[in-house]
Amino acid sequence: MRYCIFFLFALLAACGQSPAPTSPAPAAPPSGLHFEFSAAALSQSDDDDNWCRTQFPEAKPLYADPANSLRRWFALGEGTYHVVVDLGTTTASFFLRKKGDTVLEVLTSQQLPECASNKANFTMEAGGTRFRYNNQRLIDFDISAEDAGGALRIWIEMPVGAQYGLSVRKG
Repeated sequence: MRYCIFFLFALLAACGQSPAPTSPAPAAPPSGLHFEFSAAALSQSDDDDNWCRTQFPEAKPLYADPANSLRRWFALGEGTYHVVVDLGTTTASFFLRKKGDTVLEVLTSQQLPECASNKANFTMEAGGTRFRYNNQRLIDFDISAEDAGGALRIWIEMPVGAQYGLSVRKG
């Protein structure tokens, strides 16, 4: 009888304890081609280093995806690219550039508040293999990248019914 009472007491004590909390495993760094938001501090002066006041003279061609009319792509090479998506007078603007072999750096209002869209409207998805812009009003699109045999394709995917203007210029 004493053993039954002791066993019952031990069982109640064990059931009353919560399991030790487990900490989530640290996220593995992305491998392969992926996007990262820039941590760079860029010049905001009036000189030629300010990308907001610099010309990006080379217009890059945009190509349609023959299998999906909602997708467009452009080739990303060396240098900095200014990407603009607009609907009427509302504009989404950001900059892209390669950072090494596998990282594509995204520059937003955090680096260029004068001319790039608010970083709060951008979210990384799928471990950095794509990112989304959504200003919660008019403009919503996804950006992804693909290694096409040594050349990089940047894909812009728009929602059904979108009538966006797209512009990509290289500086």
